[in-house]
Amino acid sequence: MKTIRAFIAIELPPATQSNLNRVIQQLKTRISSGVRWVPVTNIHITLKFLGDISDKQANALKQALPDIAAMVQPFPILVTGIGAFPNPNRPRVVWAGLQAPDGLTRLQKQIEKLADTIGIPAENRPFSPHLTLGRIHSTATRQELEMVTTTLLSTKINEIGEFDADQVILFRSDLRPTGAIYTALLHAPFQPPTS
Repeated sequence: MKTIRAFIAIELPPATQSNLNRVIQQLKTRISSGVRWVPVTNIHITLKFLGDISDKQANALKQALPDIAAMVQPFPILVTGIGAFPNPNRPRVVWAGLQAPDGLTRLQKQIEKLADTIGIPAENRPFSPHLTLGRIHSTATRQELEMVTTTLLSTKINEIGEFDADQVILFRSDLRPTGAIYTALLHAPFQPPTS
């Protein structure tokens, strides 16, 4: 059976990508190794990582996702601050934080429910909206990890950008030696604002 690797996400506008690029370049001046930085064009708000899905599952998502999105009003998202998962003292992922209304969490829960109905298991950890900026290499040395920790704790980054989320996208992810290539399979716009 043919499968595709896929996820559902909110894409960032070019201005926010540009601001994030400046933040990453600033971090790179102090963190010279040990982190694989994500290309800004691949940074997005992941609402549900689907993994490998069948054509049948992909078609079910394409049919149901527009209905879910059409029930959502566009909402503002503020990108602010940086940190690490699980925490700055034991960094595995470097992230930028998000402030968004409850609408984002409600939307994510609806997408989670939809995925469950087509046989994609729910996440076993709570939704934590963020933007992944970089991943720590599994071979990072103690000194490299300490540099990441020191940099994150001493770098104050406030507002990175604000934008209105107005759609969700079903993406296909093709893993290549040079990095992942994302292709939009479906754009599901939110409810248009009433004039």
